[in-house]
Amino acid sequence: MSAGLADQQVVELAGSVIQRAVRQWSMLSGLLASAAGYSPRAAGQVRRQPAGGEAAVLIYCARGGGWCEVNDRRQPVHRGDLLVLPPQVPHAYGAHRSNPWTIHWVRARGSRVPDYLRAMGVDAEHPVLRLGEDLPVLSLLNEVRQNLQTAPAPWNVFHAAHTLGHLLSVLIQHRGGLPDESSPGVQKVARSITYMSEHLHEPPRVGTLAMLAGLSPAHFSVLFRQQTGSSPHAYLHLLRMHRAVQWLTGTGLSVKEVADRLGYRDPFHFSRKFKEFSGVSPREYRESHHAPAPSGK
Repeated sequence: MSAGLADQQVVELAGSVIQRAVRQWSMLSGLLASAAGYSPRAAGQVRRQPAGGEAAVLIYCARGGGWCEVNDRRQPVHRGDLLVLPPQVPHAYGAHRSNPWTIHWVRARGSRVPDYLRAMGVDAEHPVLRLGEDLPVLSLLNEVRQNLQTAPAPWNVFHAAHTLGHLLSVLIQHRGGLPDESSPGVQKVARSITYMSEHLHEPPRVGTLAMLAGLSPAHFSVLFRQQTGSSPHAYLHLLRMHRAVQWLTGTGLSVKEVADRLGYRDPFHFSRKFKEFSGVSPREYRESHHAPAPSGK
């Protein structure tokens, strides 16, 4: 963790951590998150890279505004914009003086990054994407940072890369002509994701989510997949697994308690699902992270 502007959160992986993770999982050489952060009201923030960087940088402006200079061309970055700085491209960026931005960002590296950027439709001439107030993107950026903030073990790099890949798939979906944040459908799907995040223990009933959104189940499912790149069931599973990782590494809850809180009546079923997600059992995952042992369980 590095210090910087007041209240900002920045985590950057050491080169040795990245190398160890890539040796364990060769697929990470294609895509991984090497750093992530959050800067609230970053007044005075200016960053310059005259020669560009080895990694691409994705910066989502959640509030306020800022600016960027790419290839000597200056342009504004507004609330709801995603600034994408490709690797090896000279650039500079900073916060607006009177209305400084609040940003969430991630640094992406690997051989597949240029392919992802092309699929997103961004390059040095078009580095800014208009997303609007996008809860799924914001949630996934936070997930990447939370994954990297835990103990620097290969598992964390693996999970951060998995989340980054999901984030990029969502951004690629945006290129397909999704409506902006003024669309009622966007707001309804965003609210359904918030509801799922707050009710992880409930069964994944598409009918209930569709009813809360005021849509038919079929229409809701299509709209949800357009905006997130996955079905409601798959997205809920991802939310559950990431919450399981947080509880296994940050609390003393037993595996059974974690399963109960996530709506799995059978802890063995939960363990199977978790192993499919992470490659190891919940207990093995906890032990590899030296997490708190369950108390009295």
